[in-house]
Amino acid sequence: MSEFRGDLIRLYTTTKNTVSVSPLREGYDKPICDIFVSPKLCHVTIEKDGSRKKTDNAIKQYRYTLFNDEKLSSRVFIQGDPGMGKTTFLTKHALRWCDAALLNNPDHKATFDDADTLNEFQFLFHISLRDAIGQREVTKMIKTQIIDMICVVDKRKMTSKLLNQILERETCIVSMDGLNEWADPLNKYTVPVMAYSYTKCLLLITARPWKMADERLKDSEIDILLEIEWIADPEKLSKQLILSLQSSNQKTPIEFIEYVRTRQLMPFPTSPWLQTMLVSLWMNNKDCNGSLCEINCILLDLLFKKANARASSF
Repeated sequence: MSEFRGDLIRLYTTTKNTVSVSPLREGYDKPICDIFVSPKLCHVTIEKDGSRKKTDNAIKQYRYTLFNDEKLSSRVFIQGDPGMGKTTFLTKHALRWCDAALLNNPDHKATFDDADTLNEFQFLFHISLRDAIGQREVTKMIKTQIIDMICVVDKRKMTSKLLNQILERETCIVSMDGLNEWADPLNKYTVPVMAYSYTKCLLLITARPWKMADERLKDSEIDILLEIEWIADPEKLSKQLILSLQSSNQKTPIEFIEYVRTRQLMPFPTSPWLQTMLVSLWMNNKDCNGSLCEINCILLDLLFKKANARASSF
């Protein structure tokens, strides 16, 4: 098991340690530890009448995301609008687990101040539900996305048997990103199927709010519901993005902040994706002196050009 755990850590630290810094330029990424800024994460309570209300208290410890009154949760959902950093949050979560398993990596700063909580989990399996189309069972997703990546063909069958033992005996996190991009092929279940015998496994699932509103997803199936509202320090993110996008100091974060304030574009910096878009726009000298509508039109134009091999405009 220790060998398999080491293989997991090597996989995550090799393939999950970067994040895109320019939505307009595919393949342009940087180490996640140089870019990541903690989001504001809050609890959403489910009332007796079924209504859901966000609390004002920001979460600052892993324990409050994984345990409910000191009891290990079974299903934890993290909802958030598009571009709020759900995927990046789960990726950073996996890397922080690796750091905890390696007795801390000084290069990565913890998202929360109780990183030692992650030491209570012997394994973490990180799955992209976008890449699990047509699959229903969590174990098959792990086999396809993880075991097949780290094992040669001759060892895959043996490792798959070991996986069942691990999920039954060890305390594990199975993080699944993008529930809104997955559907049960038989249209029976709202989340991927996990065997009831895996009592020590916690499912950590991200989804968009409309997916969480699916009436087939029962309140009793949600142990903890969290919401990513915005990034906690937008100015820090803009500074790190600008430093990563330029080879010399032609532009400064202070200039960008002034640009945002004078044009009243404050809604953009609170969303990581929109801020990344706006920084890319600003760094490319595409000055926008008009309305918010003009900004959105330019961003859409750039995205359409990126989606088509031939540059054009509308």
